Amino acid sequence: MQFQTRGALQPAAAAQPLDLPALGAISGLLPYSGEGVLAGDDLQFRAQGDLQGVASRLPSPLNRVAGAAGSVAISGQGNLSSRLRVNVHAAAQAGSLVWQRQQNRWQLAAGSWQLDGHTAPPLPPAGILLTGRGGVLPVDAWLQVLHGNAGGLSAWPTLILRSHWQSVRFLGRDWPDVTLQGQVAGNGLALQLGGPAIAGQLRYEAVPAQFSVQLQHLDIPPLAKGQGTAPDAAGRHPGGSPLALTAHIARLQWDDHALQDFSLEGRRNATGWQFPHLSAQWAGSHWTLAGEWLGQGAGISRFHGQMQAVDIAPFLQTLGVDSLDYARARSEGDLHWPGPPWDFALAHLNGNARLTFRDGRLGKLGAGLSWLVLVNPTSLLSDVLTFNYRPLFGNGLFFSRLSGDFVLDEGVATSRNVVLQSSAVEAKAEGSVDLQRHGLNLALQVYPL
Repeated sequence: MQFQTRGALQPAAAAQPLDLPALGAISGLLPYSGEGVLAGDDLQFRAQGDLQGVASRLPSPLNRVAGAAGSVAISGQGNLSSRLRVNVHAAAQAGSLVWQRQQNRWQLAAGSWQLDGHTAPPLPPAGILLTGRGGVLPVDAWLQVLHGNAGGLSAWPTLILRSHWQSVRFLGRDWPDVTLQGQVAGNGLALQLGGPAIAGQLRYEAVPAQFSVQLQHLDIPPLAKGQGTAPDAAGRHPGGSPLALTAHIARLQWDDHALQDFSLEGRRNATGWQFPHLSAQWAGSHWTLAGEWLGQGAGISRFHGQMQAVDIAPFLQTLGVDSLDYARARSEGDLHWPGPPWDFALAHLNGNARLTFRDGRLGKLGAGLSWLVLVNPTSLLSDVLTFNYRPLFGNGLFFSRLSGDFVLDEGVATSRNVVLQSSAVEAKAEGSVDLQRHGLNLALQVYPL
């Protein structure tokens, strides 16, 4: 029997019968016309539809604004009692979907979609295969969609990725030229990522809930234009269902700071995150911390621990302090900043720290130092009056100990008890160091010995 048909389809009404949750986010009517042949339960058909009255609330690449011009071509064949395949062509994309009839209902068995071509990829044995090159993949927005869905990720079909994206938006940041390969399903995910800013593996298992991050490098870009912080998406609040996190990043670039061998362990519960271990190498210094992310809204991140360095000078140079040639160092303290740990920024750093340098040498002394030199030897009086400190420092000042307690407020470290001990002089200082702007303002009292 040959037939012709014409009408208007409401995609949202087909979400449950066709086992496609995505259709529930599509509004409007799809006018169509088609024709086909039906012989018993065997069906062949083809149809054309006008997308102008259809809108989609889903993020890219499934987003659509009502009123935009567009059309869709659909063809298919199969058996109405067992299996049906539908081929779709829309704009410069193509795909295929296969349903199987089980217990008087249709279930999506497999599918494939090409992001940048007119030919659908081969169908996988199960799940939906996504291939090709896309524009922007807004992971933050997709997390909100899945978080708000009653069934979560388990309500969506398994997704197999073989795709490259011009930009991946995650945690309010745009990650350029990212290749995604792997699988996302209700019981977990396994993804291989590659690109100039990220390379490595992500794994998630639903039972028990655990997330693993193993990356060769991660260069964290600045926040996307127009955003002062990461979006309020799923994962933005401290509390949630139980989850264990392990992460290792061989090279981490963050706001012009290069870290190596970054490791993190975390546990989430209803009140927030606990981090029993965080360690990293930062410009020759070794950091070992523990902390938490708790509180209402975006919460507050708090960490405490210690830092050690055989030579602290390279680390200080990354903060704009270049007056130290070398020294052994040790520091202990508590640090906190608003928002999640990945919102760390020197400009919003608060807390306190005790810093001790040993067996070092001060070289070039910056213009931000104001000096008050107290001397007893008469031979040094003329030198003091002419501001000539070469008798005291020569080509540099060797010291046995330099220590102080610092209070940090919005990235500015202030101390009133800096003490320097050496064989030539003893000095006391008070003042501040602006970690973000690389400013130094210290007043010293120097006592020649």
